[in-house]
Amino acid sequence: MSFVLSEHAKRKVLTEVQERVLLVLSDEFLTVTQVIDLTKTNSSAVLKAINELKEMGLIEEEREKEFPRRRFVKLTEKGKIVAQYLKEIDKILNEQS
Repeated sequence: MSFVLSEHAKRKVLTEVQERVLLVLSDEFLTVTQVIDLTKTNSSAVLKAINELKEMGLIEEEREKEFPRRRFVKLTEKGKIVAQYLKEIDKILNEQS
């Protein structure tokens, strides 16, 4: 028997890059460049993850209106909850038995 996720269910699974982005964000806005640096992931993967997380309602974005027109992102309330669960999972997985 094989298990296949529906298109709807696939959208609810976080990728490793999305998880990294959620774990480096907080209540404060960070620039996308800072997120790229903190996640130690290539820029195209982080940009894709940010767009997907925004669609999921886990992060919000603001853009500067003046040059250099940087993008800033931070966690939404929903994103904070997901990030907290990810931190708890990481703690459990890394505990010494």
